[in-house]
Amino acid sequence: MPATNPGWLVVAGIIFISTVIPVTAFLAGLERIGPTNAAMLSTLEPVVTVTLASWLFGEVLQPLVLIGGGLILAAVVILTRTEVARE
Repeated sequence: MPATNPGWLVVAGIIFISTVIPVTAFLAGLERIGPTNAAMLSTLEPVVTVTLASWLFGEVLQPLVLIGGGLILAAVVILTRTEVARE
């Protein structure tokens, strides 16, 4: 736990930036695009996170990670096509 006021300010900033803003944005998006599409977009979070880690921090992508990302992307494509076919 932070022992100083600036430390608490940093904790408050982390809470606000990493929790309050994303949850508010997700709920606003949920209202606009609906729960099904929001859930599909949420499944892309791990793929985006791993891609950004590789790009920004030079993380080496292991074959199993690439396979997992490919499976996630394939599932989203299949679900999207199924959703379009229903309409």
